[in-house]
Amino acid sequence: MLMGILGMVGDYDEARSVVSRLMAALPTGSCLALYDGTDTVPDYVRAMQGHNSGNTATPYTPRSPEQIAGFFEGLDVLDPGVVQVPLWRPEPALGEPPSVPCWGGVGRKR
Repeated sequence: MLMGILGMVGDYDEARSVVSRLMAALPTGSCLALYDGTDTVPDYVRAMQGHNSGNTATPYTPRSPEQIAGFFEGLDVLDPGVVQVPLWRPEPALGEPPSVPCWGGVGRKR
């Protein structure tokens, strides 16, 4: 489970390498559950820029939904895929899920 932490790895290729190394150490059938902040909402991106320009030890890098999906390369992504977090198996009785700048999914190692 990598929930909201890969944005703290600024370089995308390095973040993908972290995921690859973790998954390589796991047996077939293991799952990766992951979500992170995205660049889909301008106000969120500005907030992260403000955070990063302050006195922070750990800058945060929002990524595109396509980049979030890239973390699942080589895995079988479970339905409904890599989507906004509230859309991952929402409860219909709760009404329309909110739109948020966090995307994620679950993938199973082949």
